[in-house]
Amino acid sequence: MIRNTDRNARCVLLLCALGLVLSCSPESDGPPAAAGGPHSVLLDTDMGLDDVRAIMAVLADTSLKVRHILTVEGSAALGAGTDNLIGLLESHQIHSVSVIAGTGYMDRPAPAWRAGANTLLGEKFPPPRELSPSSLDSRWMDGQEDLHDVVAIGPLGNLARLIGTGGRSLTSRTRIWVPAHIEGDLLSGWNLSYDEQATRSVFESAGTIFIVDVPPVSPEETYRLLSSLKGNARSAEWIRRVNSRGAATGHGMRLFDELVVVGLPRPDLITVSDDAYTARIAADGKLRLQKETGGNIRLVRIAELDRALTILKTLWEAGPISDHQIRPGKTIPPEEYLRAFHGHLGPYVVLGYRMGREALKELRSDGHFGLTAEVHSLLSPPHSCLIDGVQLGSGCTLGKRNITIRTEEGPAWTLFRSENGESIRIRLREEIPGVVADLVSTRGVEAAGRQMLARSTDELFRKEPGR
Repeated sequence: MIRNTDRNARCVLLLCALGLVLSCSPESDGPPAAAGGPHSVLLDTDMGLDDVRAIMAVLADTSLKVRHILTVEGSAALGAGTDNLIGLLESHQIHSVSVIAGTGYMDRPAPAWRAGANTLLGEKFPPPRELSPSSLDSRWMDGQEDLHDVVAIGPLGNLARLIGTGGRSLTSRTRIWVPAHIEGDLLSGWNLSYDEQATRSVFESAGTIFIVDVPPVSPEETYRLLSSLKGNARSAEWIRRVNSRGAATGHGMRLFDELVVVGLPRPDLITVSDDAYTARIAADGKLRLQKETGGNIRLVRIAELDRALTILKTLWEAGPISDHQIRPGKTIPPEEYLRAFHGHLGPYVVLGYRMGREALKELRSDGHFGLTAEVHSLLSPPHSCLIDGVQLGSGCTLGKRNITIRTEEGPAWTLFRSENGESIRIRLREEIPGVVADLVSTRGVEAAGRQMLARSTDELFRKEPGR
């Protein structure tokens, strides 16, 4: 995580001054900034692999504030990309960012890498659990009074809709950042060409546009950087896994959108052109820049690429900052859903549930996905009721095929493995089956279940490293 230093403090003062100038004139030489703290950005993404990495960096950056993210069809299909975004947020325990599903396309062919983007090369986040996307409404933009910048890291269909249907704040006050490649007066980029009509509309009608000329980073250099990430932050772990897959396929082996978001809040890291420009579709069908006094476009370049890459690495290793909101499902008393699923509060279903919950705590897992359970137990009731409890406690289920059952004599045990490479073996203590039998005989089955809920973990289980 980037910490404040004397230099950063000076940067904040500079950002404040630049923000005041920009609010009066779109022809200012400096990048946008917010006075008095982190500035508010809106992300508009098509959820390619570089977008996912960019979002992870933004959510770890204390100088930026993101309350809304729009999705647009592009690298990923609209539905798959929106689900992946929600999975990313929920996996990092971020529930305060709203997701808005925007523009989809029925008349454009999918890019060659669409399948890899939809599936995130086999490293998909869990599907949505609590967050639900809303639909894009043109009137929504006018209520975002503190929004300073829009970062468009996908096709521009959403922005064209907002401008075309009266998004007044988007055409006058808000600055738009767009990554592209600039060669002479030629402006190019897949995001710009996917919906050329939307690109033309935005460039002709938006207020201030900062086009970031993204410097080339070779696939080999990208692979080395992403492979070098350290630590156990979920973002770093995910990027390392995807990077190993991407190296084999070529998909995701580039840095593009990430460099836009790292330069946005750091005026000492970028340069902004003195000249103003407009962009038009020329007679040859290409998008070309033209110098024009009072034009709405400024060109931005990353002045210190090595430092930008170092900052990105630091943000990824720190990981997105959780908002620590309590998930509603956790507040249901466990005996209620144990009864609802299993039919009654039996002692072995409780023991299995306690096993599963303990495994999640030890493995730092949210459960359900990225986890497997291998249960060793007698396969006759009441002992086999423990299997139902393990499913409820860990979220490993027969339907998802991330639980397996092995027949074994003696006290039951379960081996839990996490996708981060950690594992733990949790065993019933040898005396517990006898204790359970006595409780059922003398006090009844549900009283025995309540006893298993009340006893300490150490009384019930032995924990060992998994193998």
